[in-house]
Amino acid sequence: MCILRVEYEENVFVKLIQTKARVAPLKDISIPRLELLSCTLGTRLAASVKNDLNLPDVRIYYLTDSMTALAWIQRTRDWGVFVFNRVKEIRNLSDVSSWEHVPSEKNFADILTRGCSTQQLIYLRWWEGEPSWLSENLVQCPRSKQVPDENAINLELRKSVCVCVLVNTAKRIEEFNWHCKCFLSYLKFVRMMAWIFRFFKNAKRIDVCNTSEITFSEFDHAEKIVIKLIQMEI
Repeated sequence: MCILRVEYEENVFVKLIQTKARVAPLKDISIPRLELLSCTLGTRLAASVKNDLNLPDVRIYYLTDSMTALAWIQRTRDWGVFVFNRVKEIRNLSDVSSWEHVPSEKNFADILTRGCSTQQLIYLRWWEGEPSWLSENLVQCPRSKQVPDENAINLELRKSVCVCVLVNTAKRIEEFNWHCKCFLSYLKFVRMMAWIFRFFKNAKRIDVCNTSEITFSEFDHAEKIVIKLIQMEI
């Protein structure tokens, strides 16, 4: 929801400019993520209105009743993919210092998501200048004493995976060190490995027995195996 507030002499005019809502996705998605999607949608709407009305220097205030979404926007952390992509877009289109928290009971934009009857809509008449606190001489958001839920905020931190591999190096060196005793030439050892792999292939096939010279592809494959064996010894 985008509202324009104009100060002219001693008068203050507040008018609704444009609203936009989106149906929630069918797949399960958390409430804080939905709130972040609303912030992203609101940021796009504000940028569009600012461009259409040709107001490059206008001051924009962004209000949300989600402490979790506000923390994601204001904090520079290593967020997960979902939060990171949307926070990045919000930061590109808005100034982080312009984001404020508004209590849920003061958030007039909730009418777009919670729904109401036509009678309630006519009675509220928020398009004529409500809420009243926007008509004050200075724009001051109603302050909330609500404390952010750090657990909900930290749930969207990027997951780091640590893999620990324990190798019995002494045993592996003893297992693979036999080739050093039999072959003093690196090329001879690679060719021997290629012939071993050739033997495995011939053993699996009864009808055909390949006795030709070792091909380049067979030599290359054998050399890669040898390099892996050497790396395991280091």
